[in-house]
Amino acid sequence: MYAPSDLKREDHIVGDRPYAGIIYGGVGYEFFRDHNLYWTHYGELDFGMIGPAAFCGHTQKFIHKILNCRDPKGWHN
Repeated sequence: MYAPSDLKREDHIVGDRPYAGIIYGGVGYEFFRDHNLYWTHYGELDFGMIGPAAFCGHTQKFIHKILNCRDPKGWHN
C-alpha cells in the first residue's frame, strides 16, 4: 500500500507518490527424495489483485479509524 505524504489532500499531488495498493497470496510445495539419487520438485502459485479490487483504500481507512489517525482523503484518485 502506498499513499502520498499529505493524507488530508483530496486532489492528485504532482511529484508525490499516488495512492496505490496490491494484495496477493501464494501457495507452494517442495518434494525432496534421496535414495542414491537426489532429486527435488518445487512448485508455487501466486495470485493477486491491484487497483480498487485490492481494497487497500478501505483497509487503510479502517486501520486509521481504529488507531485514531488522520483519515486518508484521496483514494478516489
